[in-house]
Amino acid sequence: MGPEQAGAVFDTEHADLVRPAPYLWDPIGQASVKAASRGLGAVRFIRADATRWTPEDGRRYDLALCAYGVFFLADMDDCVARPAGFLRPGGRFAVTPWAEAPAPRNAGA
Repeated sequence: MGPEQAGAVFDTEHADLVRPAPYLWDPIGQASVKAASRGLGAVRFIRADATRWTPEDGRRYDLALCAYGVFFLADMDDCVARPAGFLRPGGRFAVTPWAEAPAPRNAGA
């Protein structure tokens, strides 16, 4: 997710976007500059291993999203359990997989 999508999705004071490292190019650096230029200073881009990352200060979220990453994790169940544990009451967790056919509307919601 880049800053354009973050600005469209997050109507909030704070958002943390976590990406694994390292990459040959620096999407976090580029996204940080773009987000700041669009006034999205409360969006933080964090380079971390999402299977080990924990929000600072017990922060909780309204939304957790795993975009095309679940298939690369050794423990897919943990991929769901960890982010779900970071949600506020009523928060949502969305996983976007590669699929031949679309999933049923609101599947697993």
